[in-house]
Amino acid sequence: MKKMLAWLLAAVMMLSISVPAFAEETNAVVVGATTQMSGHFFTDLWGNNTSDMDVRGLIHGYATIAWVAQGAYEMDPVAVEEITFEDDENGNRTYTIKIQKDLCYNDGTQITAKDYVFSVLLQSSDEIAEIGATNMNYGHLLGHAAYAAGESDVLKGVRLVDDYTFQLTVDAGNLPYYYELALVNVMPYPAAVIAPGCEVKDDGEGAYLAGEFTAEVLNNTILGENGYLSHPSVSCGAYKLVSFNSDAKVAEFEVNPYFKGNKDGVKPSIAKITFKQVDNDTMLDELENGTVDLINKVTSGTVLTAAEQAGVKMDGYGRAGLAMLAFSCENKLTSSPLLRQAMAYLVDRNALCEEFLKGYGQPVYSYYGLGQWMAAEGKAALNNLKKFEYSEQNAAFLLYEDGWTRDATYERYTLRNGTRAKVFEGDETATSLKLHFARPANNQAADIVEAQLLAAGKAVGFELEVTEMSMSELLSYYYRQQDRSEYDLFFLATNFSQVFDPYYNYHTDEAYQGVYNRSGLKDEKLMELAKAMRETAPGDKAAYLAAWEAFITYWQEAMPAVPLYSNNYYDLYTEKLTGYEIAPTWSWSQAIIGAKIAE
Repeated sequence: MKKMLAWLLAAVMMLSISVPAFAEETNAVVVGATTQMSGHFFTDLWGNNTSDMDVRGLIHGYATIAWVAQGAYEMDPVAVEEITFEDDENGNRTYTIKIQKDLCYNDGTQITAKDYVFSVLLQSSDEIAEIGATNMNYGHLLGHAAYAAGESDVLKGVRLVDDYTFQLTVDAGNLPYYYELALVNVMPYPAAVIAPGCEVKDDGEGAYLAGEFTAEVLNNTILGENGYLSHPSVSCGAYKLVSFNSDAKVAEFEVNPYFKGNKDGVKPSIAKITFKQVDNDTMLDELENGTVDLINKVTSGTVLTAAEQAGVKMDGYGRAGLAMLAFSCENKLTSSPLLRQAMAYLVDRNALCEEFLKGYGQPVYSYYGLGQWMAAEGKAALNNLKKFEYSEQNAAFLLYEDGWTRDATYERYTLRNGTRAKVFEGDETATSLKLHFARPANNQAADIVEAQLLAAGKAVGFELEVTEMSMSELLSYYYRQQDRSEYDLFFLATNFSQVFDPYYNYHTDEAYQGVYNRSGLKDEKLMELAKAMRETAPGDKAAYLAAWEAFITYWQEAMPAVPLYSNNYYDLYTEKLTGYEIAPTWSWSQAIIGAKIAE
């Protein structure tokens, strides 16, 4: 029996570069962020970078689902006329989505249901996987496995009904799902640009792409020098990308004249935006000099203290994420949870927070962020977590338990007597405990952690080889887009999406290793605990919270990364910018739509 979407919605709701010339115009702003753009401005299939995510939020739009609060979402009425669903006798659930008839890309081309169906087919194809992307975003759809593996040209779970209607069928095996409506969240992309000459068709068994749709074509249109990944010129968000200088890491945007508005119908009034990287050492000077008007996601306690003293306008919001030391758990040295737990004892989180955050954040001890609703409502569970206070003694005990009992000459190791070693099963000689640490350049928090680890290494018997690199290069190793076998741990931070569903992040199958499973960990229990979260019925907040508590508790034992701190983000801006309202559920790229330039 067909049910209207309203029932489901109700249940879920319970739950230093010079400034380009145009930036000097009166109706323009310059936005800065400390995270360098990688230039991945088309989907998250090649990984996520917070600045890249902000660019995507600025230039892409008309998703079927809009986020309104932590864990709460709804159909976007600007893009969608209606969503209904019905179940078949096998428990598969088919959503019928009718889009609005007046949607256009920034070049005036009309958006139809084919653009949404193309988006799903493209992101699920074996061809896009051939060029280095993950193709599992829609793995919950009926028939996805065969289509993604190239065993079928038709995706059964996607149907093209008419010019403005399409259907998505969620396989019964993926239900219930706590964030169920997110399963039908689709954003349109232009087939004429990405797969020229191809057409979406449906002969009654499911949608497919007709025409020359090959990995070679996609490699040229997406990954080419001016390909859609870094230069998506045709899009449908509030702004359009005018230019991106990959060397200077500066992007320029103009208002999309065809944009109908965000979910509330609000259209941007600021005509032009420049987005660039800024440094903690100079960002306040740039604000004062007017070379930057808004700085997003400031974390440095030194900067924030100085900004408060100077009377700079600043808005804070909880970070749904954390900083961490992420392990390459597939590497021999870091494959043991005992070694990873030992490393967790060798970072002084309190000293790090005091020196770097200066009261604007606090230590965390598992995979959560202070800005998540679960952290706010599950404080008792957080208090029960092991705190891993700095302890050379505890670290040394765990290293001993893990077999690091010898030195490089295979003599018995004693504390502060060189470098530990162990003989791994199958090896004839001892392996020294020499960890290779990849960290971003010009990063104060990384400087502090590096100094702590170097000192700890001398105390408990390990060596630390440090390599500094750009954030974009570091992420390419972290996401395993390059061979990372020489790197054992990475300093970085992550922000969680609105859908906190780490199931695929810790999935043990090979298909998920890389962009999804960045840790390289294959722990069946952790995967099952993540699965229990996602399989919570929509609206059952208490059950989801209980499953989350079990997940973060065991996560400490598996320790795929050393959790360091979470904090509030702060956006700093000048008097020039008015009506700027930031929140944990959206970044500057959404908040800027409602902002204005002071007259």
